[in-house]
Amino acid sequence: MFHFTIRDVLWLTTLAAVLVAWWIDHTKTRIDWQQVRTNEQRRIEAEQKSFWAEMRADAAQKQKASIYRAADRRGVSILDLEAETRIQKPFLDDNE
Repeated sequence: MFHFTIRDVLWLTTLAAVLVAWWIDHTKTRIDWQQVRTNEQRRIEAEQKSFWAEMRADAAQKQKASIYRAADRRGVSILDLEAETRIQKPFLDDNE
């Protein structure tokens, strides 16, 4: 039969403790990297949404300016236009 000394049991306990500590650290590091990747993906999506929102706002502002220019050319003041006025495309010149 096998006979173990106290020294053998202490070495085995130390080895088991080192392996468990390594496994816990490795798992924690992997979870941290997953969180970093998730946060990076969310940041990229937010930047894309922000970019497209700025593009839509810029296009809306340009359209509004062209409507005001077209109205001014036809003798209509900005105060005569209602907030929800939409001018149809056929009434606008190509360069407006």
